[in-house]
Amino acid sequence: LLGEALVAAARAPEGLERLAAAAQAARRHPRALAALARARAKAGDPGHARAVLDELLDKHGRTSGAPIVAPALVASVLVALGAEPEPWLARACGDPTLVLLRIAGSMER
Repeated sequence: LLGEALVAAARAPEGLERLAAAAQAARRHPRALAALARARAKAGDPGHARAVLDELLDKHGRTSGAPIVAPALVASVLVALGAEPEPWLARACGDPTLVLLRIAGSMER
């Protein structure tokens, strides 16, 4: 959350650095990747945000045998990118991770 807060406070370089380090330390955990992708999108770097989203989906949701990524995490990145999250939101019904959308949205104020 600190990295995302720094990005929201117009301290994008510092926030992105912290989020990248956190994602690495967390062994590219889905929540850490989603946070990094959201921050990249909010910092005006949609290309890198989409690359991180692709990594998230490849490692945690698209390859056979990979665990399924929480749909709310994908939706939160799509919202940050200004893309259509509806298909992922439909899958997220009942997903406790859905609360992240509210938390991520509150960081913009």
